[in-house]
Amino acid sequence: MTNIIKLLSLSITWIVLLSLLCVISIGQDSERKSGDLLPDVEIVGNVVHQTTRSRSIYLYLDQSKFTEDSVSRIFQHFDKSFCEPFTLSVTIFSDRKMLEWFIKGRAADVIDFDYLTPQGKMAAAEYMRNNYPPPSGYLRAHYYRNERWEYFDFSPTAGSIESKRIVINDTGSGLKADSFADFPKSACKPIVGN
Repeated sequence: MTNIIKLLSLSITWIVLLSLLCVISIGQDSERKSGDLLPDVEIVGNVVHQTTRSRSIYLYLDQSKFTEDSVSRIFQHFDKSFCEPFTLSVTIFSDRKMLEWFIKGRAADVIDFDYLTPQGKMAAAEYMRNNYPPPSGYLRAHYYRNERWEYFDFSPTAGSIESKRIVINDTGSGLKADSFADFPKSACKPIVGN
């Protein structure tokens, strides 16, 4: 009798898991259809982090379409499309392999290095070299939204590690900016306790 109950509970577990996969798959298809609005963007990842109540979206955009104006419009689209959870990061790379490497690095365990010591700085630098793509050789842009600020960093050239910071909203945190965005701050509002 206990074997039958175990088998039944295992079957129910598989049915629930398959149902969840179908829902996730349907959700991803509908998100990919946002390509109707942004035909040049490919959604490579869309991850909701339950522990930090945040969302990370990873996008591929061909280098020929990668301009400050185009990434600005893409960020505005995803800002409006994903108000929950409120904390949002959107990353766009012009190199798909580098983006996949970046995603893999972000999924790794969080390691807290002692940046006050030379050994800690060296260990952190080695970890970054081994687990993240090189900081140049492709175009990239990152958008961040939380309760304190909203901004994006944009690399104007593929060969440079430098990026330009465009601030959209800063609630007095003293965020350094190269320029300020000419589009409105996020209409999304943080949920109390988010």
